[in-house]
Amino acid sequence: TIIVLESNCTCRKIFSFFLLVTKGLFMFVYEQHCRAKDSLSLNIPKIETLEAFKVSNMNFSGPAKKLTQKQLFQTFRYKHAEKASAHRLLVISWNLLAPPYNRKKKQGQDSWKGRVLGQRDYLSSLEKTPDIIFLQEFWHANQDYCRIWEEFCSEYGYSMFIGKRTGSKVDGCCTLLNEQKLQVEKVELFSYDDWGDRICVVLDCIGSLSGKEKKISLFNTHLTFPHKNNHDPIMRQHQARKLKEVIEASRNQDRTILLGGDLNGSINDRAIKELFKDTLVPHSVEEGWISHR
Repeated sequence: TIIVLESNCTCRKIFSFFLLVTKGLFMFVYEQHCRAKDSLSLNIPKIETLEAFKVSNMNFSGPAKKLTQKQLFQTFRYKHAEKASAHRLLVISWNLLAPPYNRKKKQGQDSWKGRVLGQRDYLSSLEKTPDIIFLQEFWHANQDYCRIWEEFCSEYGYSMFIGKRTGSKVDGCCTLLNEQKLQVEKVELFSYDDWGDRICVVLDCIGSLSGKEKKISLFNTHLTFPHKNNHDPIMRQHQARKLKEVIEASRNQDRTILLGGDLNGSINDRAIKELFKDTLVPHSVEEGWISHR
C-alpha cells in the first residue's frame, strides 16, 4: 500500500487520525494476544517504548478466586475397608507434561499413550507406594488418558481429585490420595484470576499420624513460567502472594500445610522467596531446577 501525502492541512489531519486509529487497533490486538497466550506457546518480547502497555501491579491485584464445584470434578473415589495410622507420609510431585504441549511428540493419534503408560509403570515400580501424588499438566480433556490413571488408582487404592485450569485449558492439577491414611473432609479449587489461567487444588484432610489425630491441608498448584516479558514475572509474584493468602487461611484453622506442585523456579526466584517467607519450609534447598526448556 502506497500513501501519498499532500502538503495541505486536511491531508495532514487525515493522516494523523489514521495513525492514531492504527496505533489504537494495534494496542487492542496486542493486549488480546497477551491475554490469550499460554505459558508454553508464546514468548512475547519486551515493549518498553509503548507506555500504554506498561504492566502494573494493578493488573493482577486482588485475592485468589474460589471456583465452583462444576469446575472441579472428581473422577474416581476409592473406598478403603478400614483406616490406618501412619508414622510418616510419602509424597511425590510430578509435572507429567500434557501430551498437547509436548513439542517433541511423535506423529500419530495415540502416540502419547506410550509416555503416559511409562509414567504409570514408573510409579508402580517404586519400592514404597506414595501416600500422596501431586500431578501437574494432567490432561483431563482426554477420556482415554483419564481412564489409564483411573485404572492405576483402582489397582493401588488412590482417590483422584482433578482441578481444571480456567480459560478452557485442556490440562489441570490432579491429586492422588490414599484415603486409608488421610480422609478428605473438603475439596476446594482456587484460581489466581489472571492471564495465566493457573489454579490450585486444596484438600482438607484428617488422619492419624503417629497415633495422634492431625488436620492436614494439601495444596497442588502450577505457577506460570517466568518468561522474559513485561507481565509474567509480575504475575508470578502475585500468584505467590495469592497462594500464600490461601495457605495462611488454612494455617489459621490450626492445620498442617503440605504444598506440592510445579513452581517453575528455584528458591532464589523472587516469587518463590515471597511464598516461603514466614510461611513454608522448602523440602529441598537445591539451587538448580529442571525446566521444560
